[in-house]
Amino acid sequence: MDRVASMVEPLLPRLGEDQDAVELVALLKKTDALVRQREAAVDEVARTVDAIKDNHYLRSQIEFELERRRETNRSQLDDLLRQNNELRQRLEDILRRS
Repeated sequence: MDRVASMVEPLLPRLGEDQDAVELVALLKKTDALVRQREAAVDEVARTVDAIKDNHYLRSQIEFELERRRETNRSQLDDLLRQNNELRQRLEDILRRS
């Protein structure tokens, strides 16, 4: 729209005081401004929605990693408990033999 207005605007002096031509240029400029404003708002909405999606994905990844680590830690704890029981049993056996 702005491009069309910039092409028509130089013709205004040739058209004299034609109010329709002046009004046309003004309307084209206003329309262009409104379209740009609308596009900016749509872009902002799209960026915000994309950010929400990214945050949701990252949260899911973090939660998955925390759960995986919890399972790994639980497995390590179980191994340590088992080893501790084995060592306790060995100590009791040693003390009985002494």
